[in-house]
Order: sequence, then structure tokens, then C-alpha cells
Amino acid sequence: MRHIPTGIEAKASTKSQYRNKVLAREVLEARVSTLQKSEDKIKIDRERKNQVGSGMRGDKIRTYRQRDNIVNDHKTGRKASLSSIQEGKLELLW
Repeated sequence: MRHIPTGIEAKASTKSQYRNKVLAREVLEARVSTLQKSEDKIKIDRERKNQVGSGMRGDKIRTYRQRDNIVNDHKTGRKASLSSIQEGKLELLW
């Protein structure tokens, strides 16, 4: 038996032709399922890595320093007071 979209083949050799078809189909379904799961996992991992980044210091967006009451936005380079950001005035960073 062959799965045409992927080209995966499965064979069985017993005395019964019907039993051969059943066994080959089960093996084929398992192989195609495994292939599909691995492709899905690769896709999810790739998307997650794109969203998370490397986790290094260069991926920082903002630094919040409560001690100095300052928020530093690393994308725009602007600074604002932490208390005003906590009040919801995010436009100070844009």
C-alpha cells in the first residue's frame, strides 16, 4: 500500500490477502500519523522560537527600575517615570 501525497509505503506478508491489506493499512496510518505529528511539532517550535526570541539580553523591550522610578523603552530609546506608566500613560514611551 502507498500513501500517494507523501509516498510512504507499507507492506505485509501473511497467507491472507485481506489480512495483508489490514496490516499494511495499520502500518501506513501509523507512519503517516508520525510524519504529520513531527511536521506539526517542527512548525510549532519554529513559531515559538520566533515569538520568544533567543532569551538573551538584546531581546529586552523595556527595563523597569522601581528604585529610580524609571521605565526605559529600548526600542524607542525613551524614558518615562514608572508611576505615570502604572497610571496607564503609555503614550509617554511612544
